[in-house]
Amino acid sequence: MFKKALDAKIAALNKSGVYNHKVWDNMFFNQIKLTLGGRVKAMVIGSGHISQETLNILRVCFCSPILEGYGLTETGSAVCLTSPIDPVGSTVGGPLSSIRLRLKEIPEINSFANDEYLSGEI
Repeated sequence: MFKKALDAKIAALNKSGVYNHKVWDNMFFNQIKLTLGGRVKAMVIGSGHISQETLNILRVCFCSPILEGYGLTETGSAVCLTSPIDPVGSTVGGPLSSIRLRLKEIPEINSFANDEYLSGEI
């Protein structure tokens, strides 16, 4: 039954970006959410890559957006951060408002700064 609830919440997250479900949360996920105190509004990760599947499971279990960030020691803090309403994973999001950055093309790994999604290496 839990697997069915998990799959239903992940499907809703992918379709509409919704983290909560009235029935499934009351049956299963509120107890998981309470392990963090029950009042978490958002979480941020930035230690390394995390798979989309893992992110979705964490998002629906804790009923909270999980933002992916990127930073450098040289910048003293975050450089990029995903938006809470962006359910797409495997990206560090856009640059923060006070940051200017440049993408570098690396043809050896098919990373081109002028492609449709502006992928590349910072």
